[in-house]
Amino acid sequence: MVSWVFNYVYVMTNGQGGPGDSTFVSELYIYREAFQNQAPELAAAAAVMLLVATSVLIVGLFTMQRKMSKGMFND
Repeated sequence: MVSWVFNYVYVMTNGQGGPGDSTFVSELYIYREAFQNQAPELAAAAAVMLLVATSVLIVGLFTMQRKMSKGMFND
């Protein structure tokens, strides 16, 4: 899931995520693979997977909203 905490995690943990992996968000993983570990192909694949997961969630949300507006969930 997309989070908007990357900036906070990066600044507070100096780009490492921590303590342990408690603040290791997907955007931080993509950043670390691309720029710190020099693996842009892995970062690109992770970014595409994040895009796909987000798109699926958005489509699901819109589908549920459409069904609710048509009265499918109303008794």
